[in-house]
Amino acid sequence: MLAIIKELFINLMIIIAILTLGNMIVRDSLIKKSKKHSFIIGILSGVFGCLLMLFSVRIFPNIIIDFRCIPILLMGIYFSLSATMASSMVIGIFRVAVYGLNMASFSGLITALFLGLVCGLIGKQNIGIKNKWIFSGIVACVVPGISFVLLLMGSNNLYLIVLVYVISTALAVLLTSQFMKYIVKSNEEYYLAKESLNKDFLTGLQNIRYFDTSLNQNLDEAKKTQKPISLLFMDIDFFKKVNDTYGHLNGDIVLKEVGQILKRLSRDTDVVARKGGEEFTVLLPDCDASKAVKVAERIRKKIEENIFVSDQKEEIKITVSIGVSSFPETIADEEKLIEQADIALYKAKRSGRNKVWVAP
Repeated sequence: MLAIIKELFINLMIIIAILTLGNMIVRDSLIKKSKKHSFIIGILSGVFGCLLMLFSVRIFPNIIIDFRCIPILLMGIYFSLSATMASSMVIGIFRVAVYGLNMASFSGLITALFLGLVCGLIGKQNIGIKNKWIFSGIVACVVPGISFVLLLMGSNNLYLIVLVYVISTALAVLLTSQFMKYIVKSNEEYYLAKESLNKDFLTGLQNIRYFDTSLNQNLDEAKKTQKPISLLFMDIDFFKKVNDTYGHLNGDIVLKEVGQILKRLSRDTDVVARKGGEEFTVLLPDCDASKAVKVAERIRKKIEENIFVSDQKEEIKITVSIGVSSFPETIADEEKLIEQADIALYKAKRSGRNKVWVAP
């Protein structure tokens, strides 16, 4: 009995270790749920099941059990039917290849495929993760349990074998479901923390850290493809007067709404960021100078026409000045894209504000 408990413990630790390692490897790619990615993860899950088969638990001299069902359940609950079937096929084929073609191996192959099909279909239902685990766990206990009954009919220890299998599998399913709950919650916190590192806390726009990284990546791409890239530097005119007149709380309201306007008037591929204070930037990949000027004018006009409302229902009117630089159309050296946009912004403000100025 002590040996069985020891082997069960080893199997459960293997499950936890593989899930932890697998999550670390694929955490950032889990959002890519294409058929190709799903199928590949299904294959890897099948390899996981094969590993669990190699660490099977011997409950009688000629009887072993394992937790190959766990990877199949994981694929059904968290991925897709194709991933579940891929995992089942790998496990079933491995069972035949390692232990030879006999009744037990054939039964193991059919059981794995049937389990994969049923769990995959359960996973497609809109019943919540908890219910998916409950129904899939029941199937994982019942289907192999029936297989044991058919293979060991007449054995003196039949009911004890089935009982040990059902209890062990139920325990493994319970442990895995709780550990996956922890992993999912940890991943949500990870993504939230990762996103917050790149976000401006006030406006929800990208921050200067994210902007600098995106600028370098897009400049490298522009040099390789010879596609234009433009940059807008924007500053709210006389913003100090807004803070002094209406208070910093209302100044924040203005900043937030300006950020929303910038997002609405930008493409999904554009990078809209707040530099700090009342300064904003918009990076426009694959956009030449003429198009960039049109975007800048649209932003300038929209903000000029917009009525900002204070917490006391007072109307606040503002304008903005915008500097535009574009590589390679107006600037030959991509390293000067920021410098020239900043100079253009300075000239827009010096020339009377509420203007768009193009570098050089």
